[in-house]
Amino acid sequence: VVAMAEVKPGYKPLGRLLVATDPGGPTSGYRLLLASADSPAAVTLSSHFNSQEGFDAFHMVGVVRGKLVDLYDGPYLYSLGEETEQCEILDHREAPSVFEVRKQKHHGLADIGIAIDYTAICTNGDASQQVETKSFPMRLVFDGARYEGDTSPLDDFNAKFAE
Repeated sequence: VVAMAEVKPGYKPLGRLLVATDPGGPTSGYRLLLASADSPAAVTLSSHFNSQEGFDAFHMVGVVRGKLVDLYDGPYLYSLGEETEQCEILDHREAPSVFEVRKQKHHGLADIGIAIDYTAICTNGDASQQVETKSFPMRLVFDGARYEGDTSPLDDFNAKFAE
């Protein structure tokens, strides 16, 4: 649960929302963003690992017109460790390298810039070598009620792991 309140000039609760996006793991705070002078946004992270797979789910809630609201669900990241012919362990990892407000605004709230970096590392014994990297930049734009953004390049890339 994320709860927000105005502290000054006088205490005023702004609301609370359930933000658990992944029932396999606990939700933790990831980042606090200021989408406008009176619109803080909290980004939470839920993660879990099953055997060789890892899942990270981000969720953003924030204050819009004085109330705490659900702003964006995502991005969803995938990680995998697997044995291949060339690698004792081929470690596929996705992690955010950018999660920040941008100068441009829509409907009064700043755009949010996100970049997800993918890295594949081949490990044999004590030797490790990076074999692939990719970056997936995206921009979230506030439509007056929620943030919208195109995550299809990341989603399409992750779909190949499910094949």
